[in-house]
Amino acid sequence: QPCGMPPSSFLNPGGDSDLKAQEPQDLQPLHMSHGLHECKECDQVFPDVQSLEAHTLSHSEEREYKCDQCPKAFNWKSNLIRHQMSHDSGKHYECENCSKQVFTDPSNLQRHIRSQHVGARAHACSDCGKTFATSSGLKQHKHIHSSVKPFMCEVCHKSYTQ
Repeated sequence: QPCGMPPSSFLNPGGDSDLKAQEPQDLQPLHMSHGLHECKECDQVFPDVQSLEAHTLSHSEEREYKCDQCPKAFNWKSNLIRHQMSHDSGKHYECENCSKQVFTDPSNLQRHIRSQHVGARAHACSDCGKTFATSSGLKQHKHIHSSVKPFMCEVCHKSYTQ
């Protein structure tokens, strides 16, 4: 059954826009409900046609932006630049506390140390004793002890705290 979208919203299986000889069941919708557009390769959804078209390039075999330090290649220059930052001329920052963690950026090492070692899990739940690295983690956890259950399953109608 037609969905009410204008004929210009469809492509025939051959990909051209000549719809005169096509039956509705032969048309492939480019849209989903609420104006969303789905990639036929990976089912990823996009808010507009332009985003979908830009994404479609990621499925192309042709990757013109090639890394000069390794065999990787990318469809977008910005992705190549981000990747090239991983070739950081050998600078690595190792966590002295657990030695299994290695970082290419010193700020990431500092974040790791703060969350995992210095004052790690200093926030304890007064109800059950469970500890958290951040106060926000504790705050989120505290909801499970509440009698307020604002979330309901649409299938079985059981209520949950989160």
